[in-house]
Amino acid sequence: MTRSKACELSTYVMNDAHTVPADLLPFMVREFSVEEFISTDLPDEFVRRFIANAYELHAKKGYVEGTRLGLRMLGVEVSVEAVVAASARRAKPRHSSGDGLSQRANLCR
Repeated sequence: MTRSKACELSTYVMNDAHTVPADLLPFMVREFSVEEFISTDLPDEFVRRFIANAYELHAKKGYVEGTRLGLRMLGVEVSVEAVVAASARRAKPRHSSGDGLSQRANLCR
Protein backbone atom coordinates (compact mmCIF):
# COMPACT_ATOMS: atom_id res chain seq x y z
CA MET A 1 0.00 0.00 0.00
CA THR A 2 1.31 3.42 -0.91
CA ARG A 3 1.29 6.06 1.77
CA SER A 4 0.17 9.50 0.81
CA LYS A 5 2.25 12.51 1.65
CA ALA A 6 1.48 14.03 5.05
CA CYS A 7 -0.44 17.22 4.86
CA GLU A 8 -1.25 19.89 7.43
CA LEU A 9 -5.05 19.89 7.58
CA SER A 10 -5.22 23.08 9.64
CA THR A 11 -4.22 24.93 6.48
CA TYR A 12 -7.61 24.05 5.01
CA VAL A 13 -9.70 25.02 8.03
CA MET A 14 -11.43 28.21 7.03
CA ASN A 15 -12.57 29.82 10.25
CA ASP A 16 -10.73 33.13 10.32
CA ALA A 17 -11.03 35.41 7.32
CA HIS A 18 -8.03 37.44 8.45
CA THR A 19 -5.58 34.52 8.51
CA VAL A 20 -6.77 32.16 5.77
CA PRO A 21 -4.47 32.01 2.73
CA ALA A 22 -5.58 34.32 -0.08
CA ASP A 23 -6.12 31.42 -2.50
CA LEU A 24 -8.89 30.11 -0.20
CA LEU A 25 -10.79 33.41 -0.01
CA PRO A 26 -13.09 32.56 -2.96
CA PHE A 27 -14.24 29.46 -1.04
CA MET A 28 -14.95 31.53 2.05
CA VAL A 29 -16.86 34.08 -0.03
CA ARG A 30 -19.18 31.27 -1.14
CA GLU A 31 -19.29 29.65 2.31
CA PHE A 32 -20.43 32.90 3.93
CA SER A 33 -22.72 33.90 1.01
CA VAL A 34 -21.20 37.30 0.38
CA GLU A 35 -20.82 36.95 -3.40
CA GLU A 36 -23.29 39.77 -4.01
CA PHE A 37 -21.07 42.20 -2.09
CA ILE A 38 -17.74 41.16 -3.64
CA SER A 39 -16.42 42.15 -7.05
CA THR A 40 -13.51 40.37 -8.72
CA ASP A 41 -11.25 43.41 -8.48
CA LEU A 42 -11.87 44.05 -4.77
CA PRO A 43 -8.59 43.87 -2.79
CA ASP A 44 -8.19 40.94 -0.37
CA GLU A 45 -8.25 43.30 2.61
CA PHE A 46 -11.85 44.27 1.84
CA VAL A 47 -12.90 40.72 0.94
CA ARG A 48 -11.66 39.59 4.36
CA ARG A 49 -13.70 42.35 6.05
CA PHE A 50 -16.89 41.28 4.28
CA ILE A 51 -16.34 37.64 5.21
CA ALA A 52 -15.56 38.50 8.84
CA ASN A 53 -18.75 40.59 9.09
CA ALA A 54 -20.98 38.34 6.99
CA TYR A 55 -23.48 37.46 9.73
CA GLU A 56 -24.03 41.06 10.77
CA LEU A 57 -24.18 42.20 7.16
CA HIS A 58 -26.85 39.64 6.27
CA ALA A 59 -28.86 40.53 9.39
CA LYS A 60 -28.90 44.22 8.42
CA LYS A 61 -29.30 43.72 4.67
CA GLY A 62 -32.10 45.89 3.28
CA TYR A 63 -31.89 48.41 6.11
CA VAL A 64 -30.02 51.70 6.38
CA GLU A 65 -27.71 50.13 8.97
CA GLY A 66 -26.78 47.42 6.45
CA THR A 67 -25.85 50.07 3.91
CA ARG A 68 -23.79 51.91 6.50
CA LEU A 69 -22.01 48.68 7.51
CA GLY A 70 -21.23 47.71 3.93
CA LEU A 71 -19.84 51.13 3.13
CA ARG A 72 -17.90 51.24 6.40
CA MET A 73 -16.19 47.97 5.43
CA LEU A 74 -15.06 49.74 2.27
CA GLY A 75 -13.69 52.62 4.33
CA VAL A 76 -16.55 55.04 3.65
CA GLU A 77 -18.51 56.74 6.43
CA VAL A 78 -21.95 58.06 5.56
CA SER A 79 -24.73 59.92 7.26
CA VAL A 80 -28.25 58.99 6.20
CA GLU A 81 -31.23 61.12 7.11
CA ALA A 82 -34.84 60.28 6.39
CA VAL A 83 -36.69 63.25 4.96
CA VAL A 84 -40.46 63.22 4.99
CA ALA A 85 -42.21 66.20 3.52
CA ALA A 86 -44.87 67.75 5.72
CA SER A 87 -47.33 67.60 2.83
CA ALA A 88 -46.82 63.83 2.54
CA ARG A 89 -47.92 63.36 6.16
CA ARG A 90 -51.14 65.29 5.49
CA ALA A 91 -51.83 63.83 2.07
CA LYS A 92 -55.44 63.23 1.22
CA PRO A 93 -56.50 59.92 -0.29
CA ARG A 94 -56.24 59.96 -4.07
CA HIS A 95 -59.20 57.70 -4.62
CA SER A 96 -62.52 56.92 -3.08
CA SER A 97 -63.87 53.47 -2.52
CA GLY A 98 -67.37 54.83 -2.94
CA ASP A 99 -68.50 53.64 0.48
CA GLY A 100 -67.64 56.75 2.44
CA LEU A 101 -64.43 55.36 3.97
CA SER A 102 -62.37 58.14 2.47
CA GLN A 103 -64.58 60.78 4.08
CA ARG A 104 -64.37 59.04 7.48
CA ALA A 105 -60.60 58.77 7.16
CA ASN A 106 -60.40 62.54 6.63
CA LEU A 107 -62.53 63.16 9.76
CA CYS A 108 -60.02 61.26 11.89
CA ARG A 109 -57.16 63.58 10.96
